[in-house]
Amino acid sequence: MLRRSPLHLLLGSAVAAALLLSACGGDDSDDEATATTGGTDAATETTGAPDGDREPFCDAYDEFEAMTGELSNETIEEVRVGAQQMRDAVREAEEDAPDEIAEEFSQLVGGIDDFASLAEDSPTLEEFRAGVEAYDDAGFDTAGQAVDDWYAANC
Repeated sequence: MLRRSPLHLLLGSAVAAALLLSACGGDDSDDEATATTGGTDAATETTGAPDGDREPFCDAYDEFEAMTGELSNETIEEVRVGAQQMRDAVREAEEDAPDEIAEEFSQLVGGIDDFASLAEDSPTLEEFRAGVEAYDDAGFDTAGQAVDDWYAANC
C-alpha cells in the first residue's frame, strides 16, 4: 500500500475526510491505500539540479508533515489556530517549490487558504465540519498526488 502524506490527505479528494477527522479529533491512517490519478507525472521529472537545491522544499514539507500530526482540534478556536499554522507553513514551502511541481503546489496552497478561511468564518466546530464535508474540488487530488509523487522520488 502507498502511504499518503498529510499534505495529500488535507488537500486531495480526501481533504474533506482528513479535515473532518481532524476537526472531530480522529486519527488518519498512514496505511490507507491511494488510487493513482491521471495528470502530471511530477515524480519522475527532475531539473537536474543538485540535491541541495531541493533541500529547502523537502525540509519545509517535512516540517509541515510533522506539524499536521501535532495540531489540536478540540474546539473551533484550536482549528482556526491550526489552519493558520498550516497556511503559514505551506506558504513558506511554496517559496521553495521546484518548478516541476510549482503549479500543483500552488493549487494546494489555495486549498489550505480555503480551509483556513472556512475555519475563520465558521462560528462553531459543527459548522466547520459541515463546510469541510461540502467542499469538493477534484483538482486538489491530482495536484496532491503529483506533489506526493515528486516528494517520494526526490526528498
